[in-house]
Amino acid sequence: MTKALVIGGGPAGSIAATLLARNGIDVRLLERERFPRYHIGESVSPSCRTIIDYAGAHDKIEARGYTAKEGLLLRWGAERDWTVDWAATLGPDVRSWQVDRDDFDQVLLDHAASQGVEVIQEARVRRVLFEDGRACAAEWDRGV
Repeated sequence: MTKALVIGGGPAGSIAATLLARNGIDVRLLERERFPRYHIGESVSPSCRTIIDYAGAHDKIEARGYTAKEGLLLRWGAERDWTVDWAATLGPDVRSWQVDRDDFDQVLLDHAASQGVEVIQEARVRRVLFEDGRACAAEWDRGV
């Protein structure tokens, strides 16, 4: 019997479901889309590497060959640039990745499934049911 339901298979949902499953909880993850799906690409901050590693997905992400970023430069109008060297500020081997979100999200969703999460794609959640102020179930449809 499903003990935890995660709605959404993006990075946060996939990682949350993975962590629950790795701790012995029966998890079902419902994702509205069919992966891979288009999503704006972005940088993954260095702090995200810690949770990705904790979830056991670091080697899978590293193997994708994403561009490593060792810092950043921010520019606002006429003010001087802000630069951050993550290794100098946060310690050795601190970096982030510039990811292709279609691929990145797929890797994390596949990792969740490999950890025992029941992943259901193309599922539309219609309603979350509450009992005594706590979510206890959800109504959803397949293949939407």
